[in-house]
Order: sequence, then C-alpha cells, then structure tokens
Amino acid sequence: PSPSWVSYRPQVNLCGHHPINIKTSFTERWRVTPENLQEALTHKKHESTVCILNYPGNPDGLAYTKEEMIELTKVLTE
Repeated sequence: PSPSWVSYRPQVNLCGHHPINIKTSFTERWRVTPENLQEALTHKKHESTVCILNYPGNPDGLAYTKEEMIELTKVLTE
C-alpha cells in the first residue's frame, strides 16, 4: 500500500520482485480495497505475488475488519 514504510520497496527488490504500489487515500481510511487490489494485480510481472498489508495500519493504527479481509482474500485467491 502507498503510502507505506520506507523499507518495503527495498525488501521487495531484494526478493527479486517488482514492487507494485497500491494507492490508498484518507477517504478510504488508507485501506487497500478489493477494487484497487484487483487493478494492481493486472500489472504483476512475476508468477508469484506477495501482498504486504500493514497491520495495524500505518499511518492510522486501525485494523482491517473481518469482512474487509474476506473480500481482499477473494481477490488474492483468484
């Protein structure tokens, strides 16, 4: 997710992956949504994809709800 902690991009690069930033916004409570996650996955360049979700969220300190996690999981399992 973007904005994110500064070390995530270098960690992804060290693993040999191409980082994909998923833009988040204040109006979406800085959360990744199923829609913007699906959009980001259309740009993946590797067979395997790693998704990093801040928990608790940064910068707000809140957590995803169970329902939000279920919806994100649906997109990721596709």
